[in-house]
Amino acid sequence: MTKTILSITGMSCASCALRIEKAISALDGVSSAVVNFATEELLLTHDESVISLAEISHKVENLGYGVASPTPDGELTFGVRGLHCASCVNRLESKLQKDPAMAAAVVNLATETAFVRFDPHQLDIKAIFGMVQEAGYTPYELRSDDTTGSNDLRSQRNWLIFSLLASLPIMLTMDMHHNRAVMQLNWLLATVVQFSAGLIFYRGAWAAIKNRSATMDVLVALGTSAAYFYSLLAYAGLLGPGREVFFETSAMLIAFIRLGKYLEVRARGKAGEALKKLLHLQSDKACLVTEEGEQVVPASLVRIGDLVLVRPGETIPVDGEVVDGSGAVDESMVTGESLPVLKKTGDSVTGATINKSGLLRVRATRIGEDTLLSQIVRMVREAQADKAPIQRFADAVSSWFVPAVIILALITFFIWFFPLHAPFLTAFKFSISVIVIACPCA
Repeated sequence: MTKTILSITGMSCASCALRIEKAISALDGVSSAVVNFATEELLLTHDESVISLAEISHKVENLGYGVASPTPDGELTFGVRGLHCASCVNRLESKLQKDPAMAAAVVNLATETAFVRFDPHQLDIKAIFGMVQEAGYTPYELRSDDTTGSNDLRSQRNWLIFSLLASLPIMLTMDMHHNRAVMQLNWLLATVVQFSAGLIFYRGAWAAIKNRSATMDVLVALGTSAAYFYSLLAYAGLLGPGREVFFETSAMLIAFIRLGKYLEVRARGKAGEALKKLLHLQSDKACLVTEEGEQVVPASLVRIGDLVLVRPGETIPVDGEVVDGSGAVDESMVTGESLPVLKKTGDSVTGATINKSGLLRVRATRIGEDTLLSQIVRMVREAQADKAPIQRFADAVSSWFVPAVIILALITFFIWFFPLHAPFLTAFKFSISVIVIACPCA
């Protein structure tokens, strides 16, 4: 059995997470599937001989969600320090493309990154980084930190600002519907908000309905569409003369729900702060000792058996064994002990700990995903992806939540309209209120 963590995009509520869990758990070869809505991750245990990761990803995409796929073999994106102008870009691209095993090389000056496509049987990351260094630049691996999260947060913030700016004029002129120009402006602004900032809810609702389920997007789409299309029919005079319109209702609902989405993404980003702090403890460079002398290289290029020199104040780049020298090492990252521990020849040291004093020569014994810090990070991610029993109970309830809300909204309408003989518009407003208030981010 293989345990894998996949990043999922496009989830809007706990019902989405539960729907993915049910669909993936039902696949042959999958022993367990747990989706954490807060961290947007799928913790998966499956048998690769029965079902591949690509088939599981395809199933998730068929449900209407996105999967952050790992970088395929033969492709690499990395950071480059030392780029100053377009000439630097041309120089580096030319240097990389000279190698016959390099299919493509694109360097971006604005983001200081490079993307290469190569033959993995002839080249590896160490050789590619060597070419970059020969060209006079410093390559480094990009860490999977909050780039995606910050882009999502920025997108939600921009949609929030847009929907508020478009909705406020409608709110401020809601008592001026007798003015034809104001009515036309309100209709235009409400239409723009409904089918731009509100388009994401229609897409989510359609994906849910296609898969015979109901999510928060269904509630939002129902509530805002009812308000907008009723107002549109009333504005066109199809419901009789003098009918009230309330374009401000649908527009402001979308604006408020966009505010909720923004706050949700912001809170979700903080859920992984501890993990990001752990990742930032890693050293991104190492002083490699070779027959030619000392050479500063990216830590990712260190291999088992390589000799690394660690000076006072530097972070130990890999797990290893001290072969020469002695010094005090701050291991508080691992043990929590504030006092440095004396390390001498034959002692083991842990990557990401700090050499406080003395010069150490360390032979690498564990690198990459095998280091202690990487194992700690993996355990934290698995713990975040797993769910407490109360979360599983809440997810089970949420599968019935949306249908129950729709039924309650219909009951509310019929009670106000028939037994209480309230006007149609009053009963209609109350039923929409039930739908919208039930939305978690409203």
